[in-house]
Formats: sequence, C-alpha cells, structure tokens
Amino acid sequence: GSGLTFRFLIVALSGYSLYYLMPALAPEVFFGKLFPNALPNMQSVADHGIMAPLPIAASATRNTMPSLHAAWAILGFLSLRHSPAWHKAAGALYVLAILIVTLGCGFHYTVDWIVALPLVLLARGIGAMSLPLQLHSRRNAILIGALLLCLWVLVVRGAPETLNHQKLIQLFAITSVGLPVWLERRLAKDEDAASADIL
Repeated sequence: GSGLTFRFLIVALSGYSLYYLMPALAPEVFFGKLFPNALPNMQSVADHGIMAPLPIAASATRNTMPSLHAAWAILGFLSLRHSPAWHKAAGALYVLAILIVTLGCGFHYTVDWIVALPLVLLARGIGAMSLPLQLHSRRNAILIGALLLCLWVLVVRGAPETLNHQKLIQLFAITSVGLPVWLERRLAKDEDAASADIL
C-alpha cells in the first residue's frame, strides 16, 4: 500500500545519504579477484572503503552501509504481519534469499545488514502515520533509529579505530539488532490497537 511505499522512500533517501557520508567499497569490489576464496586478513574494517582513495570509492560503488536491499526486504516482511501464514513464510524466504545473495556475492558486509535494522526502525516510526507523534512507541522508534544510525556514522567515519575493539563493536551490534526488533514490536502493537479502536 501507500504506507509501505512511503517507508521504502524514507529508506532510499536516508540510505543514499548515508552512502555519501560513508563511501565504502563492497567486498567484491575491494578484494577483487581474491573474493571470496582468499581474502586478506584485514586489520581494520575501515580499510574497506573509508580509507580507500576517494576517487575509487566514488566511482566504484556506494553499496555498503546500510544495505537498502536488506531494509526493503525486512520492511516488506513486516508489512505481512496480518497476512496468511504462507505469505509470511514467503516473505521470510525472500529476506533469507536477499541475505544470502548480498553477502555471498560480496555486495555487502554483515555490518551493513546490522545497520539496516535501525534504518528500518526509523522508517517504521516515521511511516506510522496512524499514531500520534508524541506516542512513546512511535517517538522512540524515530529517535532510537536515528540515534543508532548516527552512532554508526560516528564510529565508521569519525573514529574508525573503534572498529578494532571487538567486544565493544559486538555489544554495539547486538544493541543495533535487539533494540530495533523490540521497539518495532511495540510500535506494531500500538498500530494494531489503533486500528482496532477505529473499527
């Protein structure tokens, strides 16, 4: 419906803006013929693009953080929550297929999928037009989604050495997955309650 199209547009505008802030190279581009059989031992994820010469990063691709393919697939799946079970199963298979293709073919890194979840949360919050903006679930979806995205930009663009702190990044990654999933469920619950009140 129009609500899903609007959320797709939010993802596109936000995602492309983030690509220009972090012009990283996809693994298949960065590693070239070495991908995927003999990848170098990377000391810093930042080397994948942020540290690459800008003309290379600008001309090759801005196809990394966040994964718009992931965000759009997840948004599509979330839109099926009131659909028959086989629709949900097909949606889940589609998300899985996008995951396998984007990572397996070297179009994205795992972190690109992780950062897609705060972007999805932000799009869900902005797109939840049936709910008042001051409602906690909608406001939190927008604020937390935007905050997590900004933090990833700060880490990758402003302090890439932080990426070498494995435990810290793992904690941040878990938070960037768990918090959006939890907040999206609360938002969906409030949307369902609002729909029930209208009916």
